[in-house]
This record gives sequence, C-alpha cells and structure tokens, in this order.
Amino acid sequence: MNLLFLGSSPFSVPFLDYLYCSTHNIPLVITNPDAPAGRGKKMRPNPVKVKALELGIRVMEINGIDKQVIRSLSMEELDAAVVVSFGIILPEEFLNIFSGLCINVHPSLLPKYRGPTPISSALENGDQITGVSIMKMSPRMDAGPLFSQIKIAVMPEDNLGSLKDKMIKMGRDLLETNLMLIEDDNMATFEQDESYATYTTLIDRKKLKINWEDPAEKIANMVRAYSPDPGCFSFYEGQRIKILKSKAIQWEDVQDFLPGNIVGTKNGQGFFVLCGKNSALSVEKLQPAGKKPISAVDFLNGYKLKVGDKFE
Repeated sequence: MNLLFLGSSPFSVPFLDYLYCSTHNIPLVITNPDAPAGRGKKMRPNPVKVKALELGIRVMEINGIDKQVIRSLSMEELDAAVVVSFGIILPEEFLNIFSGLCINVHPSLLPKYRGPTPISSALENGDQITGVSIMKMSPRMDAGPLFSQIKIAVMPEDNLGSLKDKMIKMGRDLLETNLMLIEDDNMATFEQDESYATYTTLIDRKKLKINWEDPAEKIANMVRAYSPDPGCFSFYEGQRIKILKSKAIQWEDVQDFLPGNIVGTKNGQGFFVLCGKNSALSVEKLQPAGKKPISAVDFLNGYKLKVGDKFE
C-alpha cells in the first residue's frame, strides 16, 4: 500500500523507519514545522522530519489541517494514512480522503488513557498492565473503533523510557500485522466502550516538582512516569536536582524530621528522604542541573550529604 505517515515525536520515528523497510511504500510524511529548541532556541527540525529526509521521503510541514492541505492530499495516490504521535486533531474532511483507512497507533489499552500522555499516566497511577491499541481514526480524540490491542506488563523497574521502548517494539509488529490484514480486506473493528473512557492531559512541568509530603509510593511512581525526561525534580542547597530512579519504603522512625529531610544513608546504596505517611524515598539515581546523571552513592559522597539535610 501507498501510506501517508503523520508523526512529530521521537516515539514516531521507529514506526516510520519500520514501515519504510516493509513491503509498503511511503511517498509522503506530514509533520510539524521546525521549532526553536535547546538553550539557544535555534530553529530545529523535529526527529520525524530528520528521519524522513534521511530516508529520502518527501516531507510536508503543517501547523494544522486546512483546505489547502486537504486539496493537496486529494491529488496524491495514497491508500491509507498511519498516524503515530502526531499531536494535531484530524478533521473529518481529512479522514474522508482515505475512505476510513486512517490508522492510529496509541500507547494504551483504549478507551483508557485517551489523549497525549498515556504512558506517563499508566506509570504514575501504578498500573501493572498497559498496552498498545491500533485504531481506526474518527473526528473525536482517540474514540474511533479498534482494529486490535496487545497487553504489556509494567514491571517495577520500568520508567517512561523503558516502557516506551517496549511499546515501540510490540507496537511495530502489531501495526504491520494489522496493515497486512487490512490490505487483504480481512480486518474487522470493534467499538470502544465509552463508559470506561479516561483522558490524559499535556505534562505541566510545574507539577513535576516533588512534594515531599506526598507518600513515597506516589513520589516513586511520579519519578518512573517522567524519567529520564523531563524528569521530576527537587532543590538541594538551591540547586535543581532531577530524581531519576527511586523506590518507596516504610519509615517509622521520623523523630523530629520533616518531609524532605534526609533520614538515613547506606553505604553503597545511597540515601533516604522522608515523605508523608511514615514512608521514605530510597533515592538511587539523580541528575544535578547541567550535569550528567549520577548514582545516589556518588551524589552522597560528592555533596557530603548527612542526616538532617533537606530537599526543598
């Protein structure tokens, strides 16, 4: 099939690369325009554009779907569209171009976690099972009928990065299987149960600051949900510190300590920060602002931490 590919994030890139190496043809990629990035805020292409140009695929950059885009796409010889982490709502006029064959890869078990941050939401809520859905797109966000789904176990050591990797690996295979069945006209859909629908929102970076009065389990899940990037953070002696890896433990001996106080250290393992509800966060990996990630042991030794010191 001749496939239009739409995507704009690093999550999209492996799917584009995979489809390029398949039996399908990708004559055109649609993505977002170059945007300012980095400390210098220089204009840079997104990773999908970079990969498409590397593969020799024609690129169309858009901020939205308007009549000109619809008219241009109507003149292309395209059998279907594949959408992976694109970030722009596709109107009915766009979907009609492909006679219903506009296929979306969504990293959750729909109808749970519709919207832009399903992977982080699953981790933050402590889910033990998540998955990938292949969906026929509709004008409503992530509400179209489903082609298929695959379940993925969320392990205690998983974070945003590792769970994305699992979803990419399993999602690519599932997408290819679905495309083959669709091409053979041998793929049915089933409707989502709206009564189970939940929604996610864009990441509010202000909310990534750790509240040490929260229970340690909630904080540990937040750390997993946003590690390694953008990362949850706190401040130590005025310096912004990302917490990249941690574990929740019970801690009954609070004495006169307050949430955020270091209440213990352990040679070769790191240190413990008091949290709410008689719990503590065992910190295992951190990243001081402007520096590379380091182990909690190295941080403990380098910053000469001691019991009673405080994270704000």
